[in-house]
Amino acid sequence: MIAGVLSLHSPKWRIPLASFFLVLVAGSAYFTGESMLTHTEWGQWNDQVVHAVLTNTPLNSWKEEQALAKYINEKTTGFVMVDDFQGYRVIFFSGKPSRFLTPSDSTFKTYLSDPYNHVNYILTSSSQLEGELNQVNNAYPYLFTKGGDWVKLEYEDSTWKLFKVIGQPGTISLGG
Repeated sequence: MIAGVLSLHSPKWRIPLASFFLVLVAGSAYFTGESMLTHTEWGQWNDQVVHAVLTNTPLNSWKEEQALAKYINEKTTGFVMVDDFQGYRVIFFSGKPSRFLTPSDSTFKTYLSDPYNHVNYILTSSSQLEGELNQVNNAYPYLFTKGGDWVKLEYEDSTWKLFKVIGQPGTISLGG
């Protein structure tokens, strides 16, 4: 586009116009980066990524998800039900996505209402950030905070709780 604009002008204006566009693009990139560094509403963890890129520092995030994925790989067998809206990093770091049952699976809602007969574990997340959009949390709103007599807590950190399914749950809310 810039080349097209420059070709419309006489050669004596091409260098000043090209310089103007270069300054405009560089200034825009600078101010966008500054804005991204100083604003925190970029969504879940995006500000950490932007900061790491703009400051050329290593990103040491997602340690909890890495540790949880390692635990799942080394200490559990069978299927883990999780909403990949938040759990996608755990799935990624496990390297074994076939072990996870997510909302994109056609059986997810059926198995969510009857986990005892279909999955071995349920992974829930804290309702902080976007946890209220998590389908597992919506079906079992008190599971993360209070647990249940149909599950056994196997693993927890500040964001996640992994429960082994040991029985049939009581009433749940599957919403639309």
